[in-house]
Amino acid sequence: SRQLPEDKIPGPARPFLGDGVVVQVDTWTLPDDDDGPVTATWQAHVHNAPARLGGEHRIDPLGTGSRYSISVDVSIRVPLIGGRLEEQVSGYLHLLIGKELEYLDQWISENR
Repeated sequence: SRQLPEDKIPGPARPFLGDGVVVQVDTWTLPDDDDGPVTATWQAHVHNAPARLGGEHRIDPLGTGSRYSISVDVSIRVPLIGGRLEEQVSGYLHLLIGKELEYLDQWISENR
């Protein structure tokens, strides 16, 4: 679970977020063989929000390393402003994922 940074949430979205806690569930699937990709789906649930957040993780083996990719799907069902909120949430998620990948890269470099 994560606490949303309430000071960064657009005003029109605040009434839909309750306590601002987001619970993310990742469901991983192992490859059929040692050479295949590892895949997962992820969903984030925000208490009573009219939103669906999710996507996929994928780790592909590449020689002596790997490539990790993440997709994001955002759907917000609020008349008139839903599309604009989807763009803002999607942008925020891309920034957050970028920061998490920077942290992961640093952690791997320091713990080899």
